[in-house]
Amino acid sequence: MVASFGGFHEQLPLSASQLIAMYLHLPLWGAYTLVYFGTVWVTYQRKLKCGVPILAITLMYILCFISTADSLQRAYSAYIFHAGTASEFFLTSSDGRTLNDTSYGLLSAVGDALILWRLWIIWSRDIRILVVPCLLYIMGIACVIITVVIDIKYASNPNGHFAVEWLYNSATEGGLGISVALSCLVTALIIGKIWWVRRQVVKMLRRTGAENQNAQTTVHRRVTMILVESGALYTLVQAAYMASLLSRSTVATSVVSNICPKVLALAPTLIVLLQKNMDEEYDVIVLGTGLTECILSGLLSVEGKKVLHMDRNDYYGGDSASLNLTQLYRKFRPSQSPPAELGRDRDYAIDLIPKFIIASGELTKILVHTDVTRYLEFKQIAGSFVYRDGAISKVPSTEMEAVKSSLMGLFEKRRAKNFFSFLQNWKDDDPVTHQGINLDKDSMKTIYEKFGLEPGTQDFVGHAMALYLDDDYITKPARPTYERIILYTSSMARYGKSPYIYPLYGLGELPQSFARLSAIYGGTYMLDKSIDEIVVDADGKFVGVKSGNETVKAKQVIGDPSYFGGVATGATGGAEGGKVRVVEEGKVVRAICILKHPIPNTENADSAQIVIPQKQVKRKHDIYIAAVSSTHNVAAKDVYIAIVSTIVETDRPEQELAPGLSLLGPIHDKFVSVTPLYTPTASGQADNIFITRSYDATSHFETVVDDVHDVWKRVIGAPLVLKKREEVNVQE
Repeated sequence: MVASFGGFHEQLPLSASQLIAMYLHLPLWGAYTLVYFGTVWVTYQRKLKCGVPILAITLMYILCFISTADSLQRAYSAYIFHAGTASEFFLTSSDGRTLNDTSYGLLSAVGDALILWRLWIIWSRDIRILVVPCLLYIMGIACVIITVVIDIKYASNPNGHFAVEWLYNSATEGGLGISVALSCLVTALIIGKIWWVRRQVVKMLRRTGAENQNAQTTVHRRVTMILVESGALYTLVQAAYMASLLSRSTVATSVVSNICPKVLALAPTLIVLLQKNMDEEYDVIVLGTGLTECILSGLLSVEGKKVLHMDRNDYYGGDSASLNLTQLYRKFRPSQSPPAELGRDRDYAIDLIPKFIIASGELTKILVHTDVTRYLEFKQIAGSFVYRDGAISKVPSTEMEAVKSSLMGLFEKRRAKNFFSFLQNWKDDDPVTHQGINLDKDSMKTIYEKFGLEPGTQDFVGHAMALYLDDDYITKPARPTYERIILYTSSMARYGKSPYIYPLYGLGELPQSFARLSAIYGGTYMLDKSIDEIVVDADGKFVGVKSGNETVKAKQVIGDPSYFGGVATGATGGAEGGKVRVVEEGKVVRAICILKHPIPNTENADSAQIVIPQKQVKRKHDIYIAAVSSTHNVAAKDVYIAIVSTIVETDRPEQELAPGLSLLGPIHDKFVSVTPLYTPTASGQADNIFITRSYDATSHFETVVDDVHDVWKRVIGAPLVLKKREEVNVQE
């Protein structure tokens, strides 16, 4: 190319530079060969459908082989057969130039195409991102064609054709310049996208301390991965080759031109090697990043399952996400911006689902079992309250509070003490403690009557302690209620004040932390990914999930109801082949309220749970209030978030919240939503499609964990067994 037409005035002999180039390119050829065959083998082993990329890197390998063979043949001729010096041979011989230049031009063209393919993949197959790069690519191809035609036509006599020489040099340098510009543009676009995605992950891990683990190793690994994934190495090689041409140095061009083809081909091959194809087969696909799905994803990954987790949203959490102010207003009032008086956007993490964690409950056991607690910080909820006879009363957390409590009269307190002593002293293997009661046969009504508890006390026990939504439990066997009351009292005794704990920065931290767990154990996450179809075979059994033109296959699928017929934007596949997979069993109405003060009559508590039993407001279901504040890092200073929720019973759902809203005092702003409750119509064991339940109106996560246990048993075929570890650290 340029070196062939120009003279040279280097101190280093050209023959020596060719020897240096030969010594360098042989080890590079060996390394490249290992990477190429390793990529082909890994692709075969993983059963990845990467036909076109593999064909492309195979073509690059062949072109590289031709270039290497030609270089070795020329070196052999120069040092063995040529009568004069080797330098004279390299200066005067043009036998290999045509083949070498043509192979390099084609190598560059194929490499550019692969880098464009990578850009398309990284940008979620958005064809619009390819418009400008493709125009540059076409211009580069035109330059390659010009140089190849000139090489072929004038290979025997390259000197003396000054116009041709100028055109050749211009096309060569212009083609390389365009290729470098294309590579720089594509690399910048890929790095930008990778940076944005990684930034979302870092935001997910922020405040957990997880991002600081093995920080130095992580930085090195990230830099290496970005260099490979973005094609930056490819860009650097192209730039180095262009610089050698512009230097007009025959020696530099000689060395670089022998090394470049191997490294140039190596970069796209590494991209294909690291590419995770959508068509890869998994053990389980999980749809939706709600808490239930993220817990299952994390547990399955720990179990050694190959898990792919997908979500149509570009954030974690689904219905159990925590939103900042901008996201909250965008969701409920798309045309309105948050008022400046509420403070900084980043100070808010407002839950969509109002729930607390019972300190000794099943979710706490899962958090400890999976060691997810290392990503989270918890704070205790200040108090638990119950509405009775038109006033809010604190649920006693100490013996002194019980004595002073207005919930019961003096004689009722004595009867209640006997009732709780009976429950605390109960031992299944000691009939003396049973007092003639059979928890598996006798109803709670029988036990209430035995101890003479008043209706108001029954409301308090059943709804504020056992946390039932309605009174159906009274006529059923007493054991489940006994277990709930013992769970409540043991949770109350664990930290004092109340039986509830809450993660700092909102409940959205929970699914994000389980997502982190899944990723650590090899789980793959794809956010902002449309789910267009649930693919089943002729027998109705699950095959895979279709997204755009791709289908990812797995043995089983787990997903929230919105992906199988529940109402959600972009959800399809609810009734494949006419089969209804989910049914609506009710609705929940929730009001997210922003307050500038604590809830009245809660002793200025920075957080609280208030239960309004159904009979107190003549309803069929309880009303719940969950309140948190800046103390929990979910709102700006002196701002409180209270969420009122209940099961819908009429055609005026917001009015049903009135008893709860009236307890809050002045409300600065309010956001109301009505959400359907879906339940699956089948177990999923027949078709390998396992659907979780919607989040109910309860104020705790015990029903969510029940669903986790249920789905786990159906998917795995055995109960979920949790190991006992040290307890959770909770801030006062």
